[in-house]
Amino acid sequence: MFRRYRRRHGYSEKSHTLLRYIVLGVLCGTLVFTGGKKIASLLGQIGDTQVVAALLHVPERSSVQVSLDGGEAQRAENGLRLYPGDRLTVGSNAQGFVTFFDGTIVALDQNTEFIIDESLRGESSSTIDMSLTKGNLWIKTPSADVYTGSIVRSVHTPAFLVAISSRTDGLIGERMLQFFTTDGLGGRIEIPGISAVGYVGEGQQFFLPEGKDIREDLYLYRSPLEDSAFTHTLVLAGKDFAQSNDDTEVPKQKDEQTEGSVSSDEILTVTSPLNNATVAGDILEVQGVVGKAVRRIRINGYMVDVNPEDSAFTYELTLPRDAEVSVVIEALDEKGIPLIGIQRIIQRDIDAPIPPIILLPSGSGTTYRTQKTEFEIRGSAPPDAVGIVVNDYRLQLFVQGDSQWSYLASRELGNLEYGQNVYDVRAIDTSGNISSPARITILLEEGEEGVVIEKSDAVLVETETVSPSTEDGEGDSKTKEQKPVSATLPENLPIMPGSLKIVGPTVGEPFTATGSEFSIYGVTPEETYSVWVNGYRLRLYTPGDPVWKYIASYPLGTMKRGKNVYAVAIRNRVGEVLDRLEYTVYYRVE
Repeated sequence: MFRRYRRRHGYSEKSHTLLRYIVLGVLCGTLVFTGGKKIASLLGQIGDTQVVAALLHVPERSSVQVSLDGGEAQRAENGLRLYPGDRLTVGSNAQGFVTFFDGTIVALDQNTEFIIDESLRGESSSTIDMSLTKGNLWIKTPSADVYTGSIVRSVHTPAFLVAISSRTDGLIGERMLQFFTTDGLGGRIEIPGISAVGYVGEGQQFFLPEGKDIREDLYLYRSPLEDSAFTHTLVLAGKDFAQSNDDTEVPKQKDEQTEGSVSSDEILTVTSPLNNATVAGDILEVQGVVGKAVRRIRINGYMVDVNPEDSAFTYELTLPRDAEVSVVIEALDEKGIPLIGIQRIIQRDIDAPIPPIILLPSGSGTTYRTQKTEFEIRGSAPPDAVGIVVNDYRLQLFVQGDSQWSYLASRELGNLEYGQNVYDVRAIDTSGNISSPARITILLEEGEEGVVIEKSDAVLVETETVSPSTEDGEGDSKTKEQKPVSATLPENLPIMPGSLKIVGPTVGEPFTATGSEFSIYGVTPEETYSVWVNGYRLRLYTPGDPVWKYIASYPLGTMKRGKNVYAVAIRNRVGEVLDRLEYTVYYRVE
């Protein structure tokens, strides 16, 4: 017997049937929505974006397997259209190439597994997302003026996620990146479990060690690009493929200066600087105008507001001391998504000027004895000098065009002491370059006034003093210094090991510097007669002082970008080594 249920008032079989259809419709709609990107690709539309197939290119005699939307692997044919969810497996001694709708090209190495996660083109923004689960890939993306739409490109590997910018030419492995070219700051790296992010720029590489705890400072794993990367088999094959498929040349924006404002259809016009312009000084003024869709401007990573009245922008950019500087100007929409980017290459004069000449009280390179507690040091300036610096003091009365300079040495002013006083005089040119020093030594003591001829077993010679050593293979900065060289200077084992300590800016641990100049401080025992840093004797150190200071400076050439190792040694009166240590500094430009 079937049990009958009593109907409530107002309940009907018709309403029950209608409810069943509503529930069934909701379930079907949910199933369609969550059915995967393959269904969306068949329908051809997701919201305001459209799924666009990528195209597979298989060279002759190459073995490439494809798994369509998670299905069984089968041999892939040349010209196959690939959609999100499709997986490629490249066999031994084989290669494959994938091209996307925006012009992005991916070359796949042998024994590589690769998945297309997203390939969406939209009116406001587009997305290309891919996964490298095994092996290596080479990627080339178009410049910002070739594909001007807002697009996000990213590659997932087993170790990290990297966002790919425009004009990228690079090699990506499971735990490494090597970028030959890239716009802006470069690829943005995120690592699971690490809150910090990092950027790998043009001419840099990134290697993530295996089996070690990854530190928050991702820049520890970044270094200059190795030369061997340029000859990698996959890189050469990818460039050949890209060249053969480059059938059309899209005209790039002209570099001539544009007068007046842009029309509403234009996105970004940079009016200053012009490409390949040569600039003087450390400050570059960047100017331009934008279209109606632009809300902000990003210049080498710095955000700049747009004037709403005339759609113009102006920004003073501090330039690094490089002979050639890349300036990337990006136009962003209201969501902060880049619409277009324009690059300007700036040339800088970084050659040091000729040093000034000391004339009074005696010439450059001399030692002069006097009993006067106040006198002037005078000399001539090179024609391109805009400033003269004596030790750490810039002369206030010297202006560009002056042919002479003078400096007051005085006991009352505190820049003259009894005993030996060393004055280094340098010139600064219009580009901010600093010359090597002209030096005079003043002996404030009893005795006959005049130039002193010193007799010493050590011979004064003009030597090259190498600034802090680095491990990135770049040439070290060198400065000319007058220093005594003695063949009998001992290199014994430390007599007082542990007596030399670094107390600033950090104690024991490596220091990461972001400013272009800072001081290294250390403490020494009372037996210390001299302090040496990278073979250079600190001339302002007084024997017996418990504290010494060394200036690490990028403009002065005593610090370079990347890793700097400062070898510090202290010696007693007879030149024996009391103690020695090394202090590491990483100089990074933010």
